[in-house]
Amino acid sequence: MNTESILVKVQDYWKILFPVTSRFPKNLKFSLADRIQQLASELMELVVEAYFTSPEYKKPLLVKANIKVELLRRYLRVAFELGVFSSSVLLRMQEPLDEIGRMIGGWMKKLP
Repeated sequence: MNTESILVKVQDYWKILFPVTSRFPKNLKFSLADRIQQLASELMELVVEAYFTSPEYKKPLLVKANIKVELLRRYLRVAFELGVFSSSVLLRMQEPLDEIGRMIGGWMKKLP
């Protein structure tokens, strides 16, 4: 796995995430949508930090990034269950997130 490609994947994920969260209804925009956007920001920061950190410090950052991926999955599921978006939108948002999770897992396995 090319670790640089995960940076691109996370950045590309933003391109599909933010237009969706910007269309959340007003009563969820400042709670659920903001939390989802914050988690995506934290995921980006952790992946970038892990990329530029020396090998012995990468694993704790990647574990935290993996937790952010799982939290994003859960919040997106809640938004879907609240009827904020359709199942096709949920699928479009979860597929790349699943791939990011697999990439993080692969990166962790390659570490000493």
